[in-house]
Amino acid sequence: MPFNHTSKNSDLTDKQFELVGKLLLEFSNLDYLIGILLNRLLITPEYLGLTYNDQLTVMKKIIAIENAIELHKHRYDYRIIREQTLNDLTELVQKVKGIKTLRNKFAHNLWSRWTDDKIFGTKLSGKLINHKSPNRDSITITNLELKKHYEQAYELVEKANNLLDIIPTFEENIELIKRTIK
Repeated sequence: MPFNHTSKNSDLTDKQFELVGKLLLEFSNLDYLIGILLNRLLITPEYLGLTYNDQLTVMKKIIAIENAIELHKHRYDYRIIREQTLNDLTELVQKVKGIKTLRNKFAHNLWSRWTDDKIFGTKLSGKLINHKSPNRDSITITNLELKKHYEQAYELVEKANNLLDIIPTFEENIELIKRTIK
């Protein structure tokens, strides 16, 4: 039986569920926005790009963004996107990696209330404890830490939206779409 169904005392509090939900919602926003940022870097119309990057994990999108940033720096010499904007995007994706790691713990661990102010997650793996990193397969996190992670994720969504305002978009040319190949 999953941890948070074991007993009434192990169920997360409503506040804990709320904080986890807020954090995961912001991660979903980041996942989508990372895909749109990738489209912009690849100079691809939004919907065409989404058909491709919807199939990618967040990490693969981030790797593609990092590669595209290098191309914009070295091949295009900042002619399409300014250096500061690319630096801001690099900083954003590094922070998204941290949120992704925490998100994965929520997706793949079993969770239980430790106290009303702290939750505990574990993989309940059958393997022996790795004494060099004994907490690798478990985590405790306070409500305050959850709130801080949520606020950081919220800020990252705002930064991603700000970058989308700066990075040029490749508009679909309706005349080109209407055109037929003869």
